[in-house]
Amino acid sequence: MHQLSELMTWAAPRYRRIAKTHMTFEESWQGDQTVVYCRGLLNGEWPDGREFSGIRFVDRFEVCKGQLMRQEVWNDLAELRAKR
Repeated sequence: MHQLSELMTWAAPRYRRIAKTHMTFEESWQGDQTVVYCRGLLNGEWPDGREFSGIRFVDRFEVCKGQLMRQEVWNDLAELRAKR
């Protein structure tokens, strides 16, 4: 995805709202590139209005010369969604 509108379209059938509780941040540097890992828990609301919480996530960001070059996201949202 390259635009916020693409993310919003992709997320619409998955959840009504989502928020993050950040627990840790880790950074590493090599030359002009920085890699940042962010870990924590997700909470929010499914499309049917039921709430969820305590879902693990990890985000990885690559930043080069002040610009976000890449973002990767991992979480347990799909596993929990499959069980409901």
